[in-house]
Amino acid sequence: MPAQSNTPELITSAGDRSRYTAFFEPWWAWTLVLVFILVALTRIFSTYSIFSQTYDEPAHIARGMEWLDKGEYTYFLEHPPLAPVMVAAGPYLYGARATSHPSRFQEGNAILHTDGAYFRNLTLARLGTLPFFILATLTLWLWAKRDFNVAAGLLAAGIFTTLPSTLAHSGLATTDMAFTAMFLLSLFAFRLWLERPALPRSVFLGTALGLVLITKFSALAYFPISAACITLVYASQHGRSRSLLSIPWIRWAGSAAVVALLCGFVIWSGYRFSFGTAESLPGVLADLPLPAPEFILGIRTVINHNNEGHLSFLLGEAGRDGWWNYFPVVIAVKTPLAILALLIIGSTTIVGRVRSGRGADSRLIPALASLAILGFAMTSNINIGQRHILPIYPFFAMIAGFGAYTLWCKVRPQPIARTVLVLLLIAYGVSTGLAHPNHLAYFNEMAKSHPENVLVDSNLDWGQDIYRLAVRLEERNIDELWSCLHSSHRRPDLVKLGLPPVDKLPPYKERSGWIAVSMTCLKLGTLEPPYDQYDWLEAHEPVERIGRSIFLYYIPPEGD
Repeated sequence: MPAQSNTPELITSAGDRSRYTAFFEPWWAWTLVLVFILVALTRIFSTYSIFSQTYDEPAHIARGMEWLDKGEYTYFLEHPPLAPVMVAAGPYLYGARATSHPSRFQEGNAILHTDGAYFRNLTLARLGTLPFFILATLTLWLWAKRDFNVAAGLLAAGIFTTLPSTLAHSGLATTDMAFTAMFLLSLFAFRLWLERPALPRSVFLGTALGLVLITKFSALAYFPISAACITLVYASQHGRSRSLLSIPWIRWAGSAAVVALLCGFVIWSGYRFSFGTAESLPGVLADLPLPAPEFILGIRTVINHNNEGHLSFLLGEAGRDGWWNYFPVVIAVKTPLAILALLIIGSTTIVGRVRSGRGADSRLIPALASLAILGFAMTSNINIGQRHILPIYPFFAMIAGFGAYTLWCKVRPQPIARTVLVLLLIAYGVSTGLAHPNHLAYFNEMAKSHPENVLVDSNLDWGQDIYRLAVRLEERNIDELWSCLHSSHRRPDLVKLGLPPVDKLPPYKERSGWIAVSMTCLKLGTLEPPYDQYDWLEAHEPVERIGRSIFLYYIPPEGD
């Protein structure tokens, strides 16, 4: 356990910090954070030419292109427009345009193959996610530096920018890193506003809250429960600091009104100031003209999706209704073990301070917010990937960073504690370094030998290795192939990527020759119950694994 110390508190109140610490101090720490970002960007850039599109990328590009080119937003309203517009902006500025295909996936594929420059267009789309990665890192650094200290903040930033989950989703034209960044920013804005609801902070909160709500509808659940955690921590400090209730209610009401109005304006602008009816509303409300009706229809779509469930896989079982332990398992097997260890140390230190009678302070917020998000996610019927709890990881980085700081500075005997920390960081570096460039399919040592028996879908197989398969088939001079590939490519697009003309592997029928099967197909078959359509392949040994997500088999004809 950390040794007791008579030194002054490392963490002062927000007001004290603002008095004694300038925004850009210390300059050397900011420089180091920028180095972390540049190193991460280099690692992300290196994956662009390796991975073909993941399943959802074409759909997001199609949504954003429709918004930019046609001034409309109609493709599958379950996803708000901010992230899609950002990822479509690069191809749009380079000359790609909407083709008005009724399928969002085929529309996205057509955009990606504009001018026959598939990887150029995919790279331009993926670049649209990088500003969110940078924003998330800087927000995390400011938050951790403010609530913990500079050393813990640097450790947190270093951890976050090297996590496989961060690198994976920062390199894709999807919504998940965008949501992580905007969610973190909106919560940071809320805690600043809670301290002092002045006009500048109200404007900051209203803008950030509006932006996160047009990034992903998960914000409608994640933000209130996390904001409640922040409020509880502040309320517990009444005996040690100025009471929140001492602020005049008129000032609170006025500030809250500014936040609400600005938030609403940002949402409306995100839908291009549309005006219309939302048929999903009950009674006369369905005929009432409203601003941004797509926002309301999108919320309804998400609710319906959750009620219907989504086919997923966990520990050998397939189902549509989700599992309460899905996301705890995701955290256990897809978070580096060294970070899990530092999480335990950091959390124990924070909780120990509270139990010692010194009361709660702002260091408790990341832990409470993480638990709140995880608790809500565990009730969801949509269990299709670590990406759905990606906003937890900046908080994990803060706690782990503080755990590393504690281990180095506070635990006795110090030589042993520091040796343990060095070994943990080396293990972390080796584990995540060897995983490059397969950040999306990263599993820690508990599951990396056979991850397909634990999780599939976007945890492991999101279609990212299709191009690697094409390269390997060419190297092996394979010109005939049976396949079941978890991908949003159309078959003509697969040929454009370099695959030979492929035949769809029929269910329950054994075939000879070369066969390529994605992990998702292997475990979920044709996505129809009983999901065992390709179980016969389990009796055969694959020739090789392509990337991390595709098995390549060769089955000799009978009699050979």
